[in-house]
Amino acid sequence: DVCSSDLTGYRDTAVYPAAFTYRHATELALKQALLLAVRLAGLRFQAGEIDDADQAAADALMNGVGRQHSLEALYQRLEGGLVFASAEPLSDDLRARVIELHNIDPNGQVFRYPLKQDGTPWFGQPRAIDLARLKELGRVVDALALGLCDWLDNAIQLSHEFLAELDANADYGDWDEGSVDFEEDYADEV
Repeated sequence: DVCSSDLTGYRDTAVYPAAFTYRHATELALKQALLLAVRLAGLRFQAGEIDDADQAAADALMNGVGRQHSLEALYQRLEGGLVFASAEPLSDDLRARVIELHNIDPNGQVFRYPLKQDGTPWFGQPRAIDLARLKELGRVVDALALGLCDWLDNAIQLSHEFLAELDANADYGDWDEGSVDFEEDYADEV
């Protein structure tokens, strides 16, 4: 908000850190959602809902994720993770916003450093940045962090409860196959 007000002087010192923060927060939210989706897939594997191959494929989505800074690549991994987590696909609008933010800064370096490693400026000539649009794209973080991550956290908790109930019944030898049905007992809560 401060960046879009009437500032005098060189705005890059205010704009670039704000732009980097929006972009980096989106990257972290994508990584968090991916981690949760893969964790939920692991619980689905424990419950016998997915097989070894699917579990291995879900786990593979995390390979090198710490060094991945492409929002587009992280989003694609997340889409794959959500399939294994048995979650609904993300909206086309959310995908479009993530890709738009990715296209502004494909590697997380544009707003972080004024120069490329070879010493040339990222933008060459001064570049106009639509601060209102950048703020709107920052809402991607809200959609991911507040919506998807909360849903995945809740699904993980319910899966833990379901597996604990299975274990409790198995430990005491009074397990009745019909006594717990995840879809019936827990799905409404997810």
